[in-house]
Amino acid sequence: MAFISKLKEWGVVATGHPPSEADGAGALRTYGAWTATLARLLSLFTTSVLLLVAAAVTLEIITRTFFHLSVVGVGDMSGLLVAVAIAAAFPALTVQKGHLVIELLQSAMGKRASEVMTYLGAWFLFAALALLSWRIGVDVLEFAELKSESEVAGLPLAPFFGFVTFFIAVAAFLQLVIALRGSRALFSAEHRDDTSGVRSAIFVGAGVLTIFVIGVAVLAGADGVSWLPKQPLLIALILFGVMWAGGLLMLPLGAVMLLTAVAGLTLVVGSNAALTLVATRSIELLSSDILLIIPLFLLMGTFAQTAGLSSDMFRLVYAILGHLRGGLALATIGACAGFGAMTGSSMATSLTIGKASYPEMRKYGYSEELSTGSIAAGGTLGQIVPPSAVLVIYAILTETSVGALFIAAAIPAVLVIGLFILTVFVQVRLSPQSAPEVVAREPGLLVEALKGIWPSLSLIVVVLGGIYVGFFTVTEAASVGALGAFLLAWFRGRLGRGVLIKVMLETAERTAMIYALIIGGSIFAFFIGVTELPTSATEFLASLNLPGLAVVAVLLVLFILLGMVMEAFAILLITVPVVAPIIESFGFDLIWWGIIMVMVVEIGLLTPPFGMNCFILKSIAPEVPLATVFKGIIPFVLADFVALALFVIFPAMIVWLPGVLM
Repeated sequence: MAFISKLKEWGVVATGHPPSEADGAGALRTYGAWTATLARLLSLFTTSVLLLVAAAVTLEIITRTFFHLSVVGVGDMSGLLVAVAIAAAFPALTVQKGHLVIELLQSAMGKRASEVMTYLGAWFLFAALALLSWRIGVDVLEFAELKSESEVAGLPLAPFFGFVTFFIAVAAFLQLVIALRGSRALFSAEHRDDTSGVRSAIFVGAGVLTIFVIGVAVLAGADGVSWLPKQPLLIALILFGVMWAGGLLMLPLGAVMLLTAVAGLTLVVGSNAALTLVATRSIELLSSDILLIIPLFLLMGTFAQTAGLSSDMFRLVYAILGHLRGGLALATIGACAGFGAMTGSSMATSLTIGKASYPEMRKYGYSEELSTGSIAAGGTLGQIVPPSAVLVIYAILTETSVGALFIAAAIPAVLVIGLFILTVFVQVRLSPQSAPEVVAREPGLLVEALKGIWPSLSLIVVVLGGIYVGFFTVTEAASVGALGAFLLAWFRGRLGRGVLIKVMLETAERTAMIYALIIGGSIFAFFIGVTELPTSATEFLASLNLPGLAVVAVLLVLFILLGMVMEAFAILLITVPVVAPIIESFGFDLIWWGIIMVMVVEIGLLTPPFGMNCFILKSIAPEVPLATVFKGIIPFVLADFVALALFVIFPAMIVWLPGVLM
């Protein structure tokens, strides 16, 4: 009982009123506090395992460096433990309903159609999770029968992936309950006679058609579908369109990509091969030591944020630049660059730094345009300043080096930061009323700021410096960063009641969401490759005799438009399988294109009228009109275009440093 009381005190065990009769009868009404408790317990397990892995890897680095002893099997054990930990996060993601959904058309669909698509999406998720747990379970039985072991340490695979199967099956069961509850609400007496007109009917009809097409393809069955012609390219084009339609109709993107890919592979190579690929590719990805970078850097960023790094970073840069005209705007950009290096998230950077800097800028008389523009622009540095989760995913999809991408991003990141700083200087020069007069530097401010930030700054230097000088691998750097950020938050006393659970739940949910996208996107990319759609697209473009830069220009416009309305993860997973082979066929370097692509998506986050960072600022400054935000962002967008033009015209600015250091 004391243990349960302690869990309640920490916020692990959810409390609250029991579900009402309106929530459903019988078993459905039990879906309440216990599922929230389960999600928190599994999030605690996921994050604890990740910290354990980070500690083990860090210990191996220490023993290898100072005692010349290498611990055998750390990589094997880490990969298998992480696979179990990631699978344990899927139920938490399901309970929190955190799967990525593209909400671009939500307002156009209307409330009723949005509800219908949400419930259809719930069934899609159940189908995807059930498929994953079933096929991984089949492989687990084979592992047990063959007594399969890991390559280095000889660890048995069946127990580890048995737990993976179990946790994903739990997520599937929870998703089934959600789908049943949603269906019950959809057809309740309250909604039975509700109609929203032709527009809703069109959207719902399109959603049902999407499900029908995918369902028919999957149920087509065995390895030879005699009633369909074997035209892989036509199948690829149709299902590529179906996948986009399902995503735009608010179906969960990871599930749509997975089920569409399985449908396509069934039609092209047969159901046995398709279902086998689901298991093998999922197991590979869940236990990948390269993908381990993502949850560890997410953990590092979350603990760094909890430790107060954003405030520390802002104070330091302000102490250095605050005495200049526009100093607070400059401090915002510098703090965003530093904080972005820890979190790798543009939106989190804008939100966190913005909360600290916007009130200060307004307090000292900065214009709304300069205040909001510098925050939104600085936030976009989160993806381009390494380490970046988006670059990791791009590396996985294109089979390029993560370390090379991180090194390649260094010069572009410095140049973009410099151009943003120059933009602030130009603005305050041309528009003196946008910032107050120069103020004298406060005595002792820099020393005070350095005292507060040196642990955080040391962590950043160790993590990024270790990568650049080759002291340890990117995965090892992520392990050191995650453990260091946790210890920093712990010793600062920032992980009190409820805070640790909140951090762990956030990390587990975000990690599972990314892995769900990666699994679906990777299998979809394999399907696209099998159909040779990229080859056909390349041959078509070559037949037009267009210069390579013209093709690049068209793609840049496309990605700016996509960046306005979609997350970078989704854009990469959907487009890279088709676009990367085209870029490579025109003789462009994939490392170069990876940096260009991330930059362009970041520009999309800023570009009016749909730039997502613009709307994030509304949560920070709700009183500021969007037109004012857009006006403040335009100078920074122009600076981004200058940087982009330089990188396209002079690709050596990106590829030179990796060539020297690797």
